[in-house]
Amino acid sequence: KESVANSLSRGQRASGDLIPWTVSQQFQDNDFPSLSGGRIVRIATHPDLQKMGYGTRALEILFHYYQGEMVGLEEDPKVDALGEAGPEEDPTVGLHAENLQPRKSRLPLLLKLQERPAERLHYLGTSFGVTLPLFKFWRKGGYRPVYVRQTANDLTGEHTCIMIKALRSDDLEPTCAPQWLDAFNDDFKRRFASLLSYDFHTFTC
Repeated sequence: KESVANSLSRGQRASGDLIPWTVSQQFQDNDFPSLSGGRIVRIATHPDLQKMGYGTRALEILFHYYQGEMVGLEEDPKVDALGEAGPEEDPTVGLHAENLQPRKSRLPLLLKLQERPAERLHYLGTSFGVTLPLFKFWRKGGYRPVYVRQTANDLTGEHTCIMIKALRSDDLEPTCAPQWLDAFNDDFKRRFASLLSYDFHTFTC
């Protein structure tokens, strides 16, 4: 929150804070950067397998993962990712007296989702050059638009769009109103409708 607030005061945008920076600037909401969010940068599907539901299914799994719905029921904090008990830490032993031993086996390159608890987030978001097929794809996945840039990108000719999907966050700090995303989405709709005769007159339905 502080980094975004400082950037706003200087008129600068931090490279890793695209969604919170843009939403805070557009809606003049200094509390939005305090929410924790994840940004989906890109979804890649093999050309031969496109339009077969793989991307949609990936989004569904990602959503359930960050909802905390894919964690195994049997969890032991003393068991590492390989399922082997790790050594007990002795707070009385100093670094020079500690007996260091190699692991029995190396950590795996990939882990099952049940073996890696997800970070708790308030929302998932994405930013992309808006086209009708892309917008329909994200809208089908439950993501809602909160921002469309009025000027098109000089290279692609597309308008940047930000869409957000709220996660279950009633037990997180800071707490949010149950329908917090509705306010942003409703405000966006009003702004977008007012610009249909101007900046967005080239958009197709």
